[in-house]
Amino acid sequence: MDAETDATGQMPLYQRLLASLREKIRRAEWPVGANLPTEAELSEQYGVSRITVRHALQLLEQDGLIRKARARRTEVVSAGPALRLGFAVESLGDIVAMVANAVLAIESYARERQPDAAAILGETPQTRLYCLRSVLKRQGRAYARSTIYFPPAIGKRLRKADFDDPVVFRVLQRRLAIEIGDVTHSIWADGANESDVLRLGCSLGTPLLATLLRYCDTSGRPLEAAYTRALASDARVAYRFGQNQHPQSGS
Repeated sequence: MDAETDATGQMPLYQRLLASLREKIRRAEWPVGANLPTEAELSEQYGVSRITVRHALQLLEQDGLIRKARARRTEVVSAGPALRLGFAVESLGDIVAMVANAVLAIESYARERQPDAAAILGETPQTRLYCLRSVLKRQGRAYARSTIYFPPAIGKRLRKADFDDPVVFRVLQRRLAIEIGDVTHSIWADGANESDVLRLGCSLGTPLLATLLRYCDTSGRPLEAAYTRALASDARVAYRFGQNQHPQSGS
């Protein structure tokens, strides 16, 4: 992420550029169907680096205002951001998208007993699981904290230094050559406790979105139980149900 800041040192340059580009699109200085100046032209016009320009354009594209294509000029496709109901979760790729641009700040990797997580992983209540505790940050601001448990057979093959990716299941795939076969996702509402206040900088009782992701390999063996507690203002999830799909009973 580009770390350039403006002369006041308070606002990253890409945010100033992003705001300016959004406003010009809103005012139809670049109407829908028009092409934006090139990255080089924007860099010269605004006096910022090409990296700063590229970052701002990526965010404009994520908002649905522009469309970038190879060997073609960037085109304005909307004067305002598209309605986003939330992160659609239909595949492992969607889970990856949920932590786009996030940084994983590791707090600890140690063994501990957690009977509920042990049951989810098919272990006995007395089993000492491997536990990874971390905080997820965007632009230097903590927005979620994560507690991930691994069964001993998996956890003993990993080290704290291995967790260099905010998408932890990718660490298992890369380091242990494990293929993910099945994932279950549970969501519930909660209020911030003292640990949340300390790590997320929120107030006690602040609304949170709590989730549990349980990963299994292709043979059905549990690999990981990942608990996340995210600020509700930063977390939103959307699901799609087809007409031919039938609900299943469960908790």
